[in-house]
Amino acid sequence: MSCMPRLPYLDAADLPNDYEVLAADTNRLPEYIDVEWWNRKNNVRVFGHNPDLTRMHVTANVTLWTRSGLSPAEVEVVILAVARELDSPFIWHHHIESALDRGLTVENVIALADGDTADLPEEYAVLAEYAEATVEDEVTDELHTQLATHYENRTVVGAAMLAAYYLFIHRCASALGVGLREAFYGWDLRDYPE
Repeated sequence: MSCMPRLPYLDAADLPNDYEVLAADTNRLPEYIDVEWWNRKNNVRVFGHNPDLTRMHVTANVTLWTRSGLSPAEVEVVILAVARELDSPFIWHHHIESALDRGLTVENVIALADGDTADLPEEYAVLAEYAEATVEDEVTDELHTQLATHYENRTVVGAAMLAAYYLFIHRCASALGVGLREAFYGWDLRDYPE
């Protein structure tokens, strides 16, 4: 993705200075996820041209991360599977640190990059397959049943909405030309700082 967006990146001073959801979910989020963290993200710096929708974006993200019924590691499985299925360096790059911080191993991440779900724990494999199928609009009854054997109904809804939301983020970022601030880590994490 290009680093030159179709709308200019806004400075933090031009972005919302509060996101109510952060106070509401502070005990469910890592300490580093705060207003400043969000306002450094390139997509927020472009979405900020519409402050109401920027707030909606942050609220939707945080709510899906914390209230989907998925564990933090499972949330990252879904997001990384969507990123890989969409061939989205933007989403992949922004979720590597979170994935490793929230319980995935480097081996899990590489397996997701390779599309090799056989090397993942069974729940992760089913989540990844479900997320990929959601992106392609190809969730079958069989795949739904597989997911439902591992997760209760509220979590199945959470997984579907999380996958669909990251498809939405990809499409918006692509339409607006939102790029990465630094060099892409690579699907195999070859450029990920140790």
